[in-house]
Amino acid sequence: MGGMRRLTKLLLFLTAALIVLAGAGVAALVWLVDPNDYRERIAALVEAETGRELTIRGPLSLSFAPCCGVAVEDATLGNPAGFGDEDFARAEMARLGVRLWPLLAERELEITGLSLEGLSLALKRRADGSSNWSFSPDANTNEAAQTDNESDTASQPFSGLAIAEIDVEDSSVSYADEVEGVRYEFSDVALKTGRIAAADDFPLEASMDFAAPELGATGRVEAEASAALVSGEVPTIELTDLQATVIAMGLAQLESARATLATPAAKVMLGDVAVIELTGLSGELAGEDPSLPGGKVSMDIAVTKLAYAARTARVGRITANVESGGANAAVKVGFVEAGLQYWSSDGDIVIEEVSPREWLGALGIDLPPTADPQVFSRLSGKSRFVFDSKRRALTHVDIVLDDTRITGELAQRTDAPIDYSFSLVADQFDLDRYLPPDEAGTEGQVSAATGRGDNDGLKDLNLLGTLKLDKLQVGGAQLANVDSRLRAKNGVLTLDPLSAELYEGTYRGQLTINLLDAIPRVDAQQTLSGVKIDSLLVDVADVSELGGLVTARLQGSGSGLDADSLLASFSGDLSVNLTDGVFRGTDLWHEIRKARARVKGDPLPPTPASPETPLESLNIAGTLGNGRLNTSSVAARLSFMRLTGRGELGLLDQSLDYRLQAKVLDEPEFPDGEDLGDLNGLTIPVRLKGTVSEPKPAIDLGDLLKANAGRILGDILRRELGGDRDEAPAPEENVAPDGAESPEQPPAERRKPEDVLKDRLRDALGL
Repeated sequence: MGGMRRLTKLLLFLTAALIVLAGAGVAALVWLVDPNDYRERIAALVEAETGRELTIRGPLSLSFAPCCGVAVEDATLGNPAGFGDEDFARAEMARLGVRLWPLLAERELEITGLSLEGLSLALKRRADGSSNWSFSPDANTNEAAQTDNESDTASQPFSGLAIAEIDVEDSSVSYADEVEGVRYEFSDVALKTGRIAAADDFPLEASMDFAAPELGATGRVEAEASAALVSGEVPTIELTDLQATVIAMGLAQLESARATLATPAAKVMLGDVAVIELTGLSGELAGEDPSLPGGKVSMDIAVTKLAYAARTARVGRITANVESGGANAAVKVGFVEAGLQYWSSDGDIVIEEVSPREWLGALGIDLPPTADPQVFSRLSGKSRFVFDSKRRALTHVDIVLDDTRITGELAQRTDAPIDYSFSLVADQFDLDRYLPPDEAGTEGQVSAATGRGDNDGLKDLNLLGTLKLDKLQVGGAQLANVDSRLRAKNGVLTLDPLSAELYEGTYRGQLTINLLDAIPRVDAQQTLSGVKIDSLLVDVADVSELGGLVTARLQGSGSGLDADSLLASFSGDLSVNLTDGVFRGTDLWHEIRKARARVKGDPLPPTPASPETPLESLNIAGTLGNGRLNTSSVAARLSFMRLTGRGELGLLDQSLDYRLQAKVLDEPEFPDGEDLGDLNGLTIPVRLKGTVSEPKPAIDLGDLLKANAGRILGDILRRELGGDRDEAPAPEENVAPDGAESPEQPPAERRKPEDVLKDRLRDALGL
């Protein structure tokens, strides 16, 4: 027992002696060794290894509690040649501590702590692609002198590494890229880890503020994960259970945005080219901005894999559900690949049914009034998309807007002569429902300023596409199998060819709209063939008077911001041919027979129950100008009659003013058996006034008497004065009934011939 006490005392004595000797050694080291004497050697060694100039402005100091350490204040590391005089890195304070015994006994470097305060990094990439974060050792380094052991150590960079903790505070990083023309700034950078050892997990926390001046975006990022350092052919930092929160202002034109992201596994591989991989990324994104429907947008997102290497990102299978202002869209992306000079992606978009009117209203965008207030109430659809740096295309488009289904594809290209192209097919579309409602005194009234503003956005449009509609209603007209080809280039819109079927006939045309001037100019070539004009006019103008099959050709041009101004300025040629026609509401032969009866003093013929004038054929040719159709030639074939003449039609007020000549070609026959043989060869002037919807034809008796005065006066005189007395029948004697003698009648008063003629002319002329 006494021996044990003596052994214990001896050990305590030796321990105390070692502590005293160690303390004396430390005191002597601190007293005799000044680390500031090694500034130049340290700077020279750093420059030899990196090619950069190290400047230590503050003091170097040693510490021995709890163990050995060195501290550097106000140190800077310069940039390589060609990157300016700005420092690459600057640290206000850097501390490094190591455990002495593992280093002496086992030749293992165990760092007790690495602390950086006020670190500032300025990363830069020049226009030629070179960067200042690539370090090049001294060119005179003898690579052949490297030993196999050094090579083995290089292949196992984390072997034997142990760091109790890393603590970075109050630091900043800036990144300027002259290739992309962007600059990013990171401030208040903080990084903290637990104990780091090769292949062991350690906690990692990081946070920073960021700013992107070119994007007008600022925000903050906070992240935490469990990390591990894995040695191998490619040194790797593995992260598990990574959680990140991003808060941003001004990003993607949002006033504010917040994203919460998580991934169960991530890798950072530190080979010749750094590679970052994330697997199973998921998260929620939410944004707020007054311009959004309801002021908000939210998104759930899931990504199967994301990889970044050599400034190229690849993302596989993204699924996202987006909601904003009551509108929901599901987006599935097959892949995304993005680099410095290119990017590409494809996938699917599905839009759940939404009301465009309500959705846009929540955005503060009010749709203009429409004839049918119920339009723009339903929108849904789906499409595939293919986007890359040269093309943005929507394929397999299938959209339903109200009662219209639209299918086809659209594309935008930057590597082709055509910027935009499309090929769309619609089953039916009622354009009239989407036009402005009819308001008295406002139809066609569009200000020049408004029209010009609308044109400005179209002048640079470069577009080519086709549009087909199974059914189309426009202006009341019903069209089928509409086929059009639209071309827009250098401020000129062209529809050519333009075709459709309507009312058992066809339409063919070409339309050019020049938008280069303040007031658009329209050039048109239009043809109608075999169209049932009565059905067309009923639908378009509620006019039922004219019937038949019409063929018409129009060629001309005009300028205007609305229909009225365009009609007022339109000039060109028009020809119309009508066959198997009828003009309802007026019986021209009845008007002629009525005029004849007045002239002859006969009773007026009875008015027909349904008056109409059959038209075997009608040909009209004329010119358009000053808002009127100046008809130079009218030629019509009626029963027993040929009609010719000329006149004017007002395009704006639809007024009629025509003088026609009706020549009787044969002896007309009518069911009542009236003998009209005296009209054979007679030319009858007809005046057509009124409007298209309410025409007022009348026999021009003044011209009738002038043109046929001799013949008409002769007929009147013969009738009133007895005509040929040799052929006149003998007057019957007055016989009283039942054989009684008739009372004696007073002799009739004989009128003068000139008085008879005056009375007949007054009756005929309606005086």
